[in-house]
Amino acid sequence: MPPVLTGEHESAFNQLMDETTEALALAKASPDLDDLGACLAVAVLKVSLAIHFVEQQNPGFAKDVEEKRQRVMKAMQDWH
Repeated sequence: MPPVLTGEHESAFNQLMDETTEALALAKASPDLDDLGACLAVAVLKVSLAIHFVEQQNPGFAKDVEEKRQRVMKAMQDWH
């Protein structure tokens, strides 16, 4: 199977994922609700950017991610 991204695209995607991980680590350590909200907002933004970045190289990727997200949400609702 060919790689999802190559060269500069792979590097940029990896940077987005590193920044997402950093934002989530900051959220985990957030001392108050405002900090938590800000850190989570950055993480969500970075994930969204990463999805759209991959979408440019692999059309339909964002739709696939959304469909999977919906399935996970439904499974979680059914479980509770």
